[in-house]
Amino acid sequence: MKKLRWIGLVVGIWGLLWTTPTLAIDISIVPVSQTVDVGDPVSVDVVVSGLEAGILDEIVSSFDLNITYAAAIVMATGVTYGTDLGPVSLQSTPDLTTPGLVANLIEVSLELDDDLAAQQGDSVTLLTINFTALAVGISPVRIDFNFPQEVVGRNALVLNLNVNNGQIIVGTQDVPEPGTVVLLGSGVLGLFGYGWWRRKYAV
Repeated sequence: MKKLRWIGLVVGIWGLLWTTPTLAIDISIVPVSQTVDVGDPVSVDVVVSGLEAGILDEIVSSFDLNITYAAAIVMATGVTYGTDLGPVSLQSTPDLTTPGLVANLIEVSLELDDDLAAQQGDSVTLLTINFTALAVGISPVRIDFNFPQEVVGRNALVLNLNVNNGQIIVGTQDVPEPGTVVLLGSGVLGLFGYGWWRRKYAV
């Protein structure tokens, strides 16, 4: 009976030591939040990070995802794929025709896993999306996978990822309120009036 307990303990410890912390890898919109004015261009990156966290030695070899946003607040104007999947890769043409959706974001590296590992560090920029701010408001920018968690790592295994979405806050340029202008104007008039009164009654 003691022997079974020891075997169970050893197997349990071995399992804890050799289980990869799959939840340590994140896919994020970077920056998470930014504020721009109406009419301004703005861009976000889609980044996978934590590939070398702890005992991990993971890579990104392909991905298939969509990005959603609030079409009344911002408009997607273009996509640029990153270079971290190597010089030899297949990239799809992004679809920007549906308002609120950047679809068909697919890239597959033709590099060997070990070659990708030598090129990639702890984080990989998958792509950059450019927007134009249309109206005042907040647009969430969300990562939407075409299949559950469709970012592939070593040995063609799908990575288990924490998803960190972002937002674009569109404001207006600060315009002085009418009350502020009136207050400032009355203060200036008061100073001129005081100066005139002082000169008139100066002895």
